[in-house]
Amino acid sequence: MAEIDESLYPNLTLHPAETSRTNGRTVKVLAEPFAGRLGGNQQFVLSGTEPGYEKTVSRRPDAALHLTWKESFDLRGFTDMELWKQAIFEGWATSMLVFITGSIAIGLKASATQTSIGPLFPTIMVAITNLISLPLFIFAAAPVSGGHMNPLVTIATFAARLSTFPRTLLYILLQTLGATIGGFMIRAALGDKFSNIVVPGCSINADFISPGEAFAFETMTSLCLIFLIFAVGLDPRQKNVLGPALGTFLCGLALSLCNIASGFIKDGYSGAAMNPARCFGLIAAFGGWEYHYIHWLGPITGAVINAMFLNISQDHPLSYILFTVVLATLFLLHYFHQPGSQPAPTSSKPLPFIPPADEIIGLRVYPIKSCRGFDVKSARLLRTGLDLDRNWMFISTETREFLTIRSNSNMTLIRTAFDADTDTLNIFIQNNKIVEIPAHPTTEWLRSNTELKKAGIWGEQTDAWEYKTSLTQPFSDFLGADVRLLYKGPTPRVLRGCGAPKLLGRIEATKFADMMPVLVVSMASIGELNERLVRMGEKEIEIERFRPNIIIRGSEPWNEDGWKALRLSDGEGAVELDVVSRCLRCQVPNVNPETAHKHPRQPWDQLMKYRRIDPGFKFKPSFGMLCVPREEGLVELGMKFNVTATTNDHFFINPMK
Repeated sequence: MAEIDESLYPNLTLHPAETSRTNGRTVKVLAEPFAGRLGGNQQFVLSGTEPGYEKTVSRRPDAALHLTWKESFDLRGFTDMELWKQAIFEGWATSMLVFITGSIAIGLKASATQTSIGPLFPTIMVAITNLISLPLFIFAAAPVSGGHMNPLVTIATFAARLSTFPRTLLYILLQTLGATIGGFMIRAALGDKFSNIVVPGCSINADFISPGEAFAFETMTSLCLIFLIFAVGLDPRQKNVLGPALGTFLCGLALSLCNIASGFIKDGYSGAAMNPARCFGLIAAFGGWEYHYIHWLGPITGAVINAMFLNISQDHPLSYILFTVVLATLFLLHYFHQPGSQPAPTSSKPLPFIPPADEIIGLRVYPIKSCRGFDVKSARLLRTGLDLDRNWMFISTETREFLTIRSNSNMTLIRTAFDADTDTLNIFIQNNKIVEIPAHPTTEWLRSNTELKKAGIWGEQTDAWEYKTSLTQPFSDFLGADVRLLYKGPTPRVLRGCGAPKLLGRIEATKFADMMPVLVVSMASIGELNERLVRMGEKEIEIERFRPNIIIRGSEPWNEDGWKALRLSDGEGAVELDVVSRCLRCQVPNVNPETAHKHPRQPWDQLMKYRRIDPGFKFKPSFGMLCVPREEGLVELGMKFNVTATTNDHFFINPMK
């Protein structure tokens, strides 16, 4: 402990109890007054009766309670070296907190699928971790910086006029930097094979939960957390009731409660972040930026609402509070309402015209989900899709969940080829042949060479034949993760969403396709998209990026948006398909299938500008139409392609829910 020359710090409060003996000398320990310090319930703020009050507050306004907004925006704090030291300490503490809690969350991720109680176990374990870790870190950091380690707390104290703008900005910047250091230290410890993992508490899967729904969860959970933290860790009226120590433990209990409330409430949402810096640091290390803005927007909104209620409750009558509650409730209900079922058909708008007869100019099959497919001249159209299409998939051995390009773009470098003479499927890593397996394995062959197990795909468990580890080891080495190859088992994956039996009128199934058996796209539409990309200085993209099954020439761009029924014919026979929904896209088309390089923006950004047209899910752009065959038959290049019915009523219903 260093000796302090009090003359160098005339504006700091020295508490008599805070002394120590060093080499026979008494050394006083500085207790920097700060109204926004967690724990102590305002025990360490400067009182107006203390000597030097005016001088200290003029230099550092948040040494006392009840800042004015003018005092909050006093920019002299940026030149205060003591404040910089506190901000650096805040970042240092945040880095260690993120390292500890992030490591535990990542370590518990697999238990969500490996235990019989699913996500309940890791959620409870994370809650217990936070109950222990948060008070310890607050106790460690609060004497120096105030123990925020979270932009939510820092923004909330600023909005409640308990800290200044310079402190707020410096804290947030250093918290974020510290969290990034903590995140990359986890990655360094785990190795590059974990470079694309999904971090619990910082992931939003828009296939299951819309950004609006996630924002509502983040906002309300952050509001609950900061409300409780203010009540037990900052309210000076609790000082004599709770004491300076118990309030800190109750802050950890408040975080644990919010973890449990949000941890397993909805598929695709692994719990509220409530700490934007933590998620920034972990996402910087492991990826997943797409919806990270919600991790900031939700807590900021919660902090502002909390401050608004604090200010209103002190300065305005009850009627103003009730009015604000009603207004906020109406806004949230209006903005975040998501219809849960398909609306009644509209009849006022004329039906789209039936386009002229077209032609099939491309057929593509993708035997292994998310791996490179191939063109064919003809294929048998089954009720479950084109023959061989998505009959296989890779899963993570750790989680027993399916893998896609979304999480590992190198999967597109795994190429497949079909040998009709031997009825085998050849699998390559780039141009190197790795394995050859039966393309249409018999049940007897599967029983002798594979094992029937369960695997997860889009929130449901299905059966699948798992190939031996020796066969898949080269793919594990290439992908940097322990994986297994599966072949679809005998139990059908009944269609959900727009293809559910109650909407389709019959029961249909698919293999390992995401949603529906067949995807049809138009070259006219990708041509129009490419024109836009070229005008922006980008290169044209190939239709393969959208992973279609049937490709037509197209008479006009985007007239497929109104298709309802299709007929494919060659003069001798015909097959018909129901068009059940538009295909709402993720960022897979950003990945170049030749190189596995993912463009950071296109074509996603361009599609988002003008193709968010489906009223059922406006947070994703549409490209292509998802179809369900009515019967089986042969499909060939050059066949006539006719639209037999159109509709205005396409309304995407998420099949992953």
